[in-house]
Amino acid sequence: MPPKKEPKKQAAEAEPAADEGLKLEVSKLELERAGLQTEITLLTDQLHSRDIEIRQLEQEAYLLSARLSKATSDYGDILDHKEAQAKAAERRCAVLEDEVINLKDELHEATERATKLSEETMEQAVQLEAAQDSKAQLQQLQDTIKKQDAVLLGQRSEMQTLTDELQTVQAEVKISHGRIADLTLKTQGTKEFKILFCEPWLVSSSRMRLTGDLPLLRDNGSLTCLGGKVLLMLGGDGKGGQGERELAILNIDSLAWQSGTMPRAQEMVAGHTATPVHRNKVLVYGGLRELGLTHDIYMLYTDTLKWVLLNARGTIKPSPRQCHTATCLLDKVFIFGGQTEDGNLLNDMWQWDLETLQWAQIMYIQTIGGANTTPPTPRRGASMVVSEDGRKLWLFGGNNGHGSLNDLYSFDIDSCMWCQVSVVGIVPEARELHSAAMIGRYLVVSKGIVDLGPNAVRPLTDTLALDTSSPSWETLDDWAPGFALAKPRAAISTFYGNRLYSIRHNRSERVDELQVLEFTLPEDIERMQRERKRLNVASETLAICSEAICTSTSIAISWRPPTKNADRITNFKVMMATTYGIVKTVYIGAKQQCLVNNLKTSQDYVFCIKASYDDGSILWSESQSFSTKA
Repeated sequence: MPPKKEPKKQAAEAEPAADEGLKLEVSKLELERAGLQTEITLLTDQLHSRDIEIRQLEQEAYLLSARLSKATSDYGDILDHKEAQAKAAERRCAVLEDEVINLKDELHEATERATKLSEETMEQAVQLEAAQDSKAQLQQLQDTIKKQDAVLLGQRSEMQTLTDELQTVQAEVKISHGRIADLTLKTQGTKEFKILFCEPWLVSSSRMRLTGDLPLLRDNGSLTCLGGKVLLMLGGDGKGGQGERELAILNIDSLAWQSGTMPRAQEMVAGHTATPVHRNKVLVYGGLRELGLTHDIYMLYTDTLKWVLLNARGTIKPSPRQCHTATCLLDKVFIFGGQTEDGNLLNDMWQWDLETLQWAQIMYIQTIGGANTTPPTPRRGASMVVSEDGRKLWLFGGNNGHGSLNDLYSFDIDSCMWCQVSVVGIVPEARELHSAAMIGRYLVVSKGIVDLGPNAVRPLTDTLALDTSSPSWETLDDWAPGFALAKPRAAISTFYGNRLYSIRHNRSERVDELQVLEFTLPEDIERMQRERKRLNVASETLAICSEAICTSTSIAISWRPPTKNADRITNFKVMMATTYGIVKTVYIGAKQQCLVNNLKTSQDYVFCIKASYDDGSILWSESQSFSTKA
């Protein structure tokens, strides 16, 4: 038997066992608690979900209630609308009943009209039969018309042919009229000897019709001749007083106008001078333009129609002016007088150097050796030319503000002295804006105007010559245009050499005619007579022309047979000799020229020609030497 334990030990052993049971019991309770807690959480979530569903159901119930209320209201409105439509339909039915009644009435009326139309249709059937007969007749008429149209077409073709022929004839008639007018003008040309200054002068006059782009005649413009080949009409006031920038160019050989333009800086230039300084250059100075008077200098190159503004060197220059006069001597251009912007007249003289492009004022010497050399009074519109020997300037006419002048002055260029010249015999009529030239020792003055008072002038048409050695005046010509000049202040004449070129306008103020007046001086007539005698003597000989075409290996020569019995010459024989004495025949024939080839370079060859006549006689020329080129 095992030993008995003590009670304390038994109690101590029993306590752990009880604690273990309690712990197990507590664990179970805690597990149950956790399960219950989980169930509570689930139930709480379910309750929350049920609350949400209840709120949603309440909201849906509210919405359904609102929709039901609105639907009830809409159904009431619809019912009211349907009732209104029903009433409107009733009213419409009443209207339709009235319309049915009206339609019945109209149907009755239409039936009556149909009856009438049926009757009218029967009548139209009768008319249709008549129309068919008319159609047949119309077809016959159309066939007849077609035949007539064919005849008319042929007649139209013939008429067109006749019209074309008529136009051709009219064009030919127009050309013939132009030729007749040209021939009429040419037949009006004259050649006559005049005894002037107790010597014979030959005065030739010719008139020609102008073509091309005919320019308008212009007041206060300029007319200039270059080389006897070209006439230039610059600036001025055109038709209606409008300024003209046009540059009109007349080819004297073809008698045709062409137009150009002036630089914009020279727009509306008038009262200027245009001075020929070379065969293809014209110096244009001063004048009135759109912004007032100017003292600008332009050079016009006529071969290219190019304008160049010349900038003057230095500070000394003349005041702006218009209606002055200018002339050229070698490389110097002299300017005299004119009118300023404020209307003051001038009598100063300036010199423009074409080489240095500088102005120089010429200071007058008014007294020398007790003699009075008072310069000309201030004036505008005068003329000034250079004497034949280039030592003097001759000044004539103009306007001093009180009227036109006919006084004459000479200016000695070396001594800078003026001298008023007293003339014997007739005195030209006072004038301004005329043209002048020096032909030999004669001062020739042409045309111009006479100042008759405020806004009144009278154009002049005469041409006079002054023998500066006498001095005395003679009248050369008086060419009247036949009707009043449209522009009395226009430049209508200019000189070149011993020729005076004058232009004339038509009724439309277009320049369409040119007159050339040529003066042959007594000494020129004597020279022509001597030349004619020389040619008469030369015409009796066989002569080799002095001009030959020479290359390094050939020489082409020509010869002039005698005029007497030239038709009896049968052939020419050309003989050539070298410097070594070798002579040979290089040509035999009837021509008056020959070419000799295969020659040596830089060699002299002597030619001589023999002419043989039909009677066996011969005529030898003088020998002539020519050289080939190196």
